[in-house]
Amino acid sequence: MGKWWHYWRNKGHQAKSRVEYFRCLDCSSLYDKRKYPFEEGEDAWFHGWHLNLFGSHALASLAHQGKESRYPIPVVSTNCNYGGQRHWFLCPLPSCKRRSKKLYLCSGGLFLCRKCLNLAYTTQNRSEPDRIIDKKWNLIRKYGGDSEWTIQKPK
Repeated sequence: MGKWWHYWRNKGHQAKSRVEYFRCLDCSSLYDKRKYPFEEGEDAWFHGWHLNLFGSHALASLAHQGKESRYPIPVVSTNCNYGGQRHWFLCPLPSCKRRSKKLYLCSGGLFLCRKCLNLAYTTQNRSEPDRIIDKKWNLIRKYGGDSEWTIQKPK
């Protein structure tokens, strides 16, 4: 039972890279969570990247390996049930065009979705015992405990 890891590796499977290790471009912080409405062509700086925001796209300017590239990232919006709009990036890869909130910077200097880059979240690779331990620690923290196991029994 404990040898599944060796079987998995011998079959040629590779573990996916994690999302946390890549720089990302977040659509909700650029469009949705703003204190003021954006203007067409507005300049925005996000983690050192220069962006021009438009209603239908964001124009990204990147300096990668000594050369500057400018390319559009399509933006679409959907109506919410109780009013307002939610904005989404479309993956710039022509074969994908997937709608996502975050795009990740790949080694070629392009922002792509996590499906195109074959990325996974950390929680997707947690085993069942790890999930049980996480639930236990969430309950301990919920009732005022810490790593010293000094919790008071709730009434």
